[in-house]
Amino acid sequence: MLRVIHSTVQSIDIDDEQAEAYEDAINAALEARDQVRETFSLDEIGQKDSLIALLPYTDPAGAHRWAILDSGPAETDWQDTDDLDEAIATYEEWVRAATSGAMPQYDEDGAEKPLWDETDVEGAPAKDESDGGSHNDTARMIDAQWAHEEFNAAEHAYQQATQRRQIAFAKVIDSWGRGGQAILANRVELRDPTVKAIADKGRQILAERAAAALPQVTVQHLRKLLDSPAEEPVLYLNNEEGLELDVWAEALAPDGHVIISRASLLEMIGDDTDDDTLGEQLDDLQDSIAKVAKGLENA
Repeated sequence: MLRVIHSTVQSIDIDDEQAEAYEDAINAALEARDQVRETFSLDEIGQKDSLIALLPYTDPAGAHRWAILDSGPAETDWQDTDDLDEAIATYEEWVRAATSGAMPQYDEDGAEKPLWDETDVEGAPAKDESDGGSHNDTARMIDAQWAHEEFNAAEHAYQQATQRRQIAFAKVIDSWGRGGQAILANRVELRDPTVKAIADKGRQILAERAAAALPQVTVQHLRKLLDSPAEEPVLYLNNEEGLELDVWAEALAPDGHVIISRASLLEMIGDDTDDDTLGEQLDDLQDSIAKVAKGLENA
């Protein structure tokens, strides 16, 4: 639907306090020569004194819109719409109306002069004429890019909303215990099995986030354990300032924090202490880190 942004012939459809920002956005697009279609006449010094144009712009609210401008020496009318087909039809209608309503002008020989110096609207006489259809193709390409941007933004928002619901379902059911699932299903008007499926995915997301937040064991950690000068060293989870992996003597490591001792690691790998062999132990040790962290959380 067309919206009047700036006009000397009718009232505008936006807040007066916002009008200047809208005009600035359209003027910026004009200065960048973003118009995809235009019809104009030039004054004696070659300046555009009458212009009807169609151009893409982004309004102050962040919405991609199509502006249709009719700017002349006496009157100005700027409108916009989010519908490209409406914008094209309006632009061509304005050009034809201005052409048919103009007083004829004649040259020194008495021949009628064309109203416009340049146009891309069929049937509007001008010194230079161009193909409006090809210009429409350019506009449609811009419109398609906008539509793809909006789709990606909507899809991202949908994914975020989906995950938020999954996590919220998981938390409320786990908090309420037995019977919470049925109560929630009734509250949100979903079938009980559907609620469970949503909550299961929420638990999976929470588990993945918790695992990603844990320190990740590396070959360097194991190398530090093997090379430690401490007596009976262990790799343990230090939680004094956040969670981090460290190596210390077993006798000094806090109870319940140990991931693996040097003696246990050597039993697993034998004399083969190259990086590949150490790397093969990382997945199991990462599982151990998760279990120790869970135990500390519940302690």
